[in-house]
Amino acid sequence: EWETFYKELDILKEVLTYTGFLLLCLSQTEQLITLWVLFVFTIVGNAIVLFSTWRRKRKSRMTFFVTQLAITV
Repeated sequence: EWETFYKELDILKEVLTYTGFLLLCLSQTEQLITLWVLFVFTIVGNAIVLFSTWRRKRKSRMTFFVTQLAITV
């Protein structure tokens, strides 16, 4: 039983090593594109939140908190 466990552990270690290798193989261009896409989605999402809280007539503590959170992120 322990032999099977150690064999499975070795296989898992090989899979994780290969996965880490693939992540390191991403070119800098792909990483930069991914970061820019994430940045743009963050800015657009926060702008939508700010616009929707600005249009709302009812002000509450939660609205204030969400607005401040959207501004800081």
